[in-house]
Amino acid sequence: HWNRHECPDQEHRFNELQEKLLILEKNIGYLLPPADLLLNFALKSLGAKIVHLMTSDTYQSKDAFSFFGFLVKQPAISPDIVIQGRSHPLPGRCWPFEGSKGRISISLPNNVLISHVSLSHIPKRISIHGTISFAPKEFSVYGRKDLESEESLLGTFLYDEDGDQLQIFKLPDYVAGSFRYITLQVKSNWGNPDYTCLYGFRVHGKLEK
Repeated sequence: HWNRHECPDQEHRFNELQEKLLILEKNIGYLLPPADLLLNFALKSLGAKIVHLMTSDTYQSKDAFSFFGFLVKQPAISPDIVIQGRSHPLPGRCWPFEGSKGRISISLPNNVLISHVSLSHIPKRISIHGTISFAPKEFSVYGRKDLESEESLLGTFLYDEDGDQLQIFKLPDYVAGSFRYITLQVKSNWGNPDYTCLYGFRVHGKLEK
């Protein structure tokens, strides 16, 4: 045991070490997000599919660039990118829909007892403008047993624009039963009036026995 008043140098080293540990913890969380340790059922490579009839239209950007005198529009990104399970998405590699409200519906490969969902977006530090106004803010998740059944509200959540880029949300304990179809309903974004962009959405839980 050392006396803080006698050893200011040791106290300084101790504080430095604490800071380094916090940075290390943050870096580990970035390199291996907790959601990566959970099975993701909303994954295209596992058989998940976008239900296009229940999904918002893709936002068509008005931006174009000149190519040998011809105006060329950038091709729109498909909603499939949302179910590719990328932990570290690249800026701009997201699915846009018009305005601040929209939905994406996913057919899971199996009936799933859902415990958590995850939503990802790029962090502010790698955004070209230093903001993520086009990130979803408030959102709800709905489930259906099949396409004929009524939607059940599974929870309403808030994506924190200053939080981790891949955020996990626990469903309330009263949510019961298994679901085959999941809808992510975005209710607002962080301020962009033109469009909202979804980078990734995951569904966690276990198979119905």
